[in-house]
Amino acid sequence: MFSNLAFEIKIDRPSLIFKPGEYVTGTLNLKGLQQSIPLATITLTAEGRLRFNRGHRKNQNAESLEHLLREPHILMKDKVYLTEGTKKLTTERNSWPFKFKIKPENNYKLLESYTGVYISVVYDITAELKTPTQGVLRHSQNFYIQVADDTEATKQVKNDYPRPLSFTMLPDNLLKGNTVVNRKVPNFKITGSLKSDIVNINDEIEGVFAIEECDHDIKSIELQLVRVEVVEVKDTRLIEATEVQNVQIADGNVIKYLELLVHMVLPRFYSCPSFSYKEYTVNFEMNLIFIFTNGFKVTHNFPLYLFR
Repeated sequence: MFSNLAFEIKIDRPSLIFKPGEYVTGTLNLKGLQQSIPLATITLTAEGRLRFNRGHRKNQNAESLEHLLREPHILMKDKVYLTEGTKKLTTERNSWPFKFKIKPENNYKLLESYTGVYISVVYDITAELKTPTQGVLRHSQNFYIQVADDTEATKQVKNDYPRPLSFTMLPDNLLKGNTVVNRKVPNFKITGSLKSDIVNINDEIEGVFAIEECDHDIKSIELQLVRVEVVEVKDTRLIEATEVQNVQIADGNVIKYLELLVHMVLPRFYSCPSFSYKEYTVNFEMNLIFIFTNGFKVTHNFPLYLFR
């Protein structure tokens, strides 16, 4: 019924990024209005939701959790009536300013915007035009929230920041003390350190490493950022580890004892501060991966704690 009409939600801040306590301001424009519409009501709703996504793969636990977590957690909600008391919508006015404050709903707390496989934290503004005879017209616009976690657990972790971490990679580490010779396992010794395994999300993950010994040719050295999502309700638990990004550090053999840099910039929308809230937990890990020409792969895993 509204084939010629379209909403445009224009937020004043170009980055669309806000923090708790700030105001989201902008203008709602209605385009294509050529004649008056009687008894029209326009509402604007700002909402934040922590929700479960079923995902694309078949998973029995995911299907069970989808049934248990049908309703999202509403982290914030604010609704205004832009045409309250108006008997009809006229062509003389097709633009309305709006203003929302970023604040939590009831006893909930705000979480940082995040897009994952099974977990999402989404904030958006939805415009809705209703009439008794012509149906409903809707349009939504996302915005993004950055949150500095002030829980006691996070405060304790921040007190340890930065927390340097040294590491050594040996074949015995892979075999867990088994001294049986495996011809596929290269003989190697790799040493290095991370600047900190507690990472400010605005900073890079940094460190160094060197190959001291290696009797096989190396094909590639890579850094892999992994997010680990955990959803748990009653006796049903779902754990999903997925790659966020992969960065190649070296291609081919590397000179012995040459110090190589570990350097990774965290992606804006696919990473967030580590959190555990209600049924949901999100953490991050980094893998330092060595791929040899014979197909063997060696990985050292670094659990990370991200904060803002």
